[in-house]
Amino acid sequence: MATVDDTGHVSDALVHFPDRPLGLGGCGESFPVQNQGNPFSAESCSASPRFPNHRPWAGQHRPGVRIALLSRRQQHRGGLSPARVGRDAALRAGSLAGVIDHVTIRVPDLDVARSFYARTFELLAFPGEPFESDGFVEWNDFSLAQESEDRPATRGLHVGFRAESPGVVDAWWQAMTRAGYEDDGPPGPRPAYGPGYYGGFVVDPAGNSVEAVNNGPRRQEGVIDHLWLRTRSLDDATRFYEAVCPAVAHSVERYPGRTQIRGDGATFSIVSGRPTENVHLAFAAADRAAVEAFHRAGLAAGFRSNGAPGERPEYHPGYYAAFLRDPDLHNVEAVYHDRPAAS
Repeated sequence: MATVDDTGHVSDALVHFPDRPLGLGGCGESFPVQNQGNPFSAESCSASPRFPNHRPWAGQHRPGVRIALLSRRQQHRGGLSPARVGRDAALRAGSLAGVIDHVTIRVPDLDVARSFYARTFELLAFPGEPFESDGFVEWNDFSLAQESEDRPATRGLHVGFRAESPGVVDAWWQAMTRAGYEDDGPPGPRPAYGPGYYGGFVVDPAGNSVEAVNNGPRRQEGVIDHLWLRTRSLDDATRFYEAVCPAVAHSVERYPGRTQIRGDGATFSIVSGRPTENVHLAFAAADRAAVEAFHRAGLAAGFRSNGAPGERPEYHPGYYAAFLRDPDLHNVEAVYHDRPAAS
């Protein structure tokens, strides 16, 4: 059986690009690309000095992280939460096809990061307890892993988490900034992102931009609302997602200065700039054939495999996945949870 790690063949090395706004999923078509101010400020409808033209909406990462950590998780039978097992069942039934299955980020200090994100999810009132294993913590579709020498920390990411009301956004931002976390944009409406869009921003301990956002009815289970990533080449990154996304029921929409990837759940956007580093992003696939089509489409478009289609029982019986490297070396996955109904 093929294994997946961070040793897959890659092409070009990362190069330096000037900082540019980082976006985060579905922000509408009026994205103010020309705005170079604080992207998340109420005045500019932006989000943060790190992501000047942020345009968030609905969301979900991990390069080579999932293989090592989920095999450890499997040692703890019953490691998946009831909510996640139910989500897998819905994916099997096709009712959650077209969503992001999971995102993982690596962090320099797992205990410090766990404290930040656990407090975030407590304040945002997400139900249930995280799953924890050695070097790994997971909240439904979002997880953390300890960095290592060959799997460095995630940098330059923006992630938005769903809040049930503007008041929850306010309370989260106030609590996090009072706890000493850096303000990345005070809470307030951002009408350029969409009617009723209300967000607040702080910086996580590794320097990534984190948002609590309320922007209408929840579209999917999970904690992620949206992601924004920077890329060394917007055209190359867009071509990658245009090649693979049809197989996993996501559309790719080009706008001036950004590309947005949409499905039925969380969204993510890509903008040019100094590249976001070391993200793992997994799409939910409708069946095994969709996993194979995803991998085949990436290879046909000239991109690199990071793991051929196959079952990974170390994650759980019926975990059927394939992996590709996108142009910025992120590990992008399609996964079908072919679990027995009794699991």
